[in-house]
Amino acid sequence: MNRNDERVSVAPETEKKPSVTPQVENKRLSHLTEMVNLPSEGKHYEQGSPLVSGAVEIFMMTAKHEDILSSKSLMKQGVMVDRLIASLLVDKRIRVQDILTGDKNAILIASRISAYGAEYKVDLMCPYCTTMSQHPFDLSATEVNNGDHDEVTVSDNNRIVMTLPKTGIEIEVDFMNGVKEEHL
Repeated sequence: MNRNDERVSVAPETEKKPSVTPQVENKRLSHLTEMVNLPSEGKHYEQGSPLVSGAVEIFMMTAKHEDILSSKSLMKQGVMVDRLIASLLVDKRIRVQDILTGDKNAILIASRISAYGAEYKVDLMCPYCTTMSQHPFDLSATEVNNGDHDEVTVSDNNRIVMTLPKTGIEIEVDFMNGVKEEHL
């Protein structure tokens, strides 16, 4: 679902000019967006966060976003992905550092699909015969695992509690976000 209907505007009719090739005249598109459902479903964010809704609205990729992706300096600094996500977010109250890693990945995949399509082709080399082949992946067919398992529970302090199958030891695992990644 998106709110693009009111963002697409068509200029009033002007004098028609003859043209050899068919084209759309006087049409202007501004800031098209799409909604991305978050794998966390918003369950693991603090109350009051815009992410609690379980979805986030992002802009469709433009040349500005491609400039971020191709910036060698941002890549060297290790901030390219966070800058891209920050520029894609419609709600500027959302801090990229607070977004869970799995939710960041969902935003990146959704923006990639809307910009370039769901098919993602990679070149693979056979480890035995060293021949190269191209394999397409369908990014829209990605299954989301949002952690709803019988053997996993969420504690009062919003951490995953599970028992390790071989040792029987109960452990608590925290959800990873940008702040915790940087700390590690």
